[in-house]
Amino acid sequence: MSTHHRACATATVGFLALLVGGTSYPQRSTALAQLPIELTDGYIRVKLRVNDSEALDFIFDTGATRTIIDSVTAARIGLVAAERTRNNGQGRFVERIIEGVTLSAGRLVLEELELLQRSSERMELSLGVNIDGVIGADLLRDYVIEIHYDDRLLAIFDSGTYVYTGTGNRWDIEANQYFSLVTAEIGLGDGEILVGRYLIDTGAGLPLALNTPFVNDNNLLERIGARHLAYILRAQDVAMSSHPGRVPHFNLGGYQFDSLPVLLSQTEAGPLSPSAIAGIIGNRIWRRFNTVYDYGRDRIYLEPNEFFDDPFSIDCSGLSVTSTTGGTVVIRQVLEGSPSAKAGVMPDDEIISINGSSVADYSLSDIRRLLTQDSQIVNLTLKRNGTVKELSFRLRQLY
Repeated sequence: MSTHHRACATATVGFLALLVGGTSYPQRSTALAQLPIELTDGYIRVKLRVNDSEALDFIFDTGATRTIIDSVTAARIGLVAAERTRNNGQGRFVERIIEGVTLSAGRLVLEELELLQRSSERMELSLGVNIDGVIGADLLRDYVIEIHYDDRLLAIFDSGTYVYTGTGNRWDIEANQYFSLVTAEIGLGDGEILVGRYLIDTGAGLPLALNTPFVNDNNLLERIGARHLAYILRAQDVAMSSHPGRVPHFNLGGYQFDSLPVLLSQTEAGPLSPSAIAGIIGNRIWRRFNTVYDYGRDRIYLEPNEFFDDPFSIDCSGLSVTSTTGGTVVIRQVLEGSPSAKAGVMPDDEIISINGSSVADYSLSDIRRLLTQDSQIVNLTLKRNGTVKELSFRLRQLY
């Protein structure tokens, strides 16, 4: 497993004074809403109400420029979408838009919102949890957001009256009404430092991904990548090919991470293709800090939390798993040359049991976590075309 360390003196953990557990904190702004969060494979989920609905499951995604509502959820709660034709510079396409929507939580009320209606089925099956929508910019542009991962809490404050009282490191950002960028440094083994602008993206369940132009301009596939391994990611309905690797050093906001797992994009479309930024910093890094997002003042605050020193785990099997609408768990992808591939595991195999226990006893997160345990033996019972197979392999670091 990789290791990382602080490059500056550690601040006192617990800077977010959220009035938890009766602890006394300095006088501060009163939150409009304090939402419990659930972390699923690096994604943040919170509960919000849409119009007069019950509490719905939303992913909080700082990379989401628009609020999205799932198609099935929209129909269930009586929302009606209208078609709108747009042109993205590459051609015309039709979106389904729902206007005049209210979102609420606690004393927070967002009125007259425009929601983009899309299916969340693919993400639901990939994570194995319910997803009713995604929200980001509609919160961040007008409010200050504190995320306290230690206490699994997201707090929302009025931007105009917000006063920061914590002890975290302030980090200036480039923020607009849709997203924000930060400057960070990659240190290579030969001593070269690559400075780049990165998207802050809590909706990416990974540590770091580098965009295709940045990878190619700096020959990073040769310098830090594993060309023999290729992952297929999906975002914005685009399949993106990326190769894994490790960054010797990654420095942001005065904190350094060593031997950091990274994905090196080779796609020509989608969010990892633009040349305007070096890449995206995902929530497997952000979750290591209790964080304040204050886009109105072009700043964030970072303080290391209880997760800061956790190792960055990586898959040691070569398997990608997902659930199905029928409730089964299947193999989505098998990396060539990986331990699972050499054992004979194939895409579309259905997992019946793992190490003698029914797959029903595991969440998808549990399975993925199990597959990061280097040197452990995994015994799978699989169903392939109606035939049951027993296969075993030993996990190992792939890069």
